[in-house]
This record gives sequence, C-alpha cells and structure tokens, in this order.
Amino acid sequence: MLFILPACPTVPITGKFTGGYISPKSRDWERGAQVTVRNDLKKDLDECLKKLAYHTGLIEDYSGWYQVLNANPEARLSLDHEDWLFFFGQGK
Repeated sequence: MLFILPACPTVPITGKFTGGYISPKSRDWERGAQVTVRNDLKKDLDECLKKLAYHTGLIEDYSGWYQVLNANPEARLSLDHEDWLFFFGQGK
C-alpha cells in the first residue's frame, strides 16, 4: 500500500498479508500491524502535521476577516501591528 499526504513526502508502507491458510505468520493479524518508518520520514511527517495544524488554525481568523470586509466593502479599516503581520508578515 502507498499512502500519500498532501504536500508531504510519500511514505511507502509494506507488509506481508496471509491468504486464507493458517501459518505462524498469520498470527500477526491478532497482534496488529507493525510498521517501521525511517527517522527522516518521521521528521518530515511531523513537520507536515505541525504546518497543517497551524494553517488549519488560521481558517477561523481568515473567515472572520472575510466576513468583516465582505459586509463592509466601502469601509476603510486601519490595521494595527498584529493585523499587518497577519496579512503581510513572514510565515512561521
């Protein structure tokens, strides 16, 4: 199987699956799956998950600004320091 996460590295997952016959290896089904992932891929995945959580958290903020600006298209709103960084600051 191959799982692909958006904007993240490809993580190949391999495993042995038994058919319908009984073998010592078929007991793996009872113990659950075991997956080994390279450390560099774990690091990349952690980075992707952190970025995903950060950007997902901004959705509510962007939605709020969209509602304010959409409801008042002619209004001129002054931006404070935090607002400026929110829209034009460098990403984390």
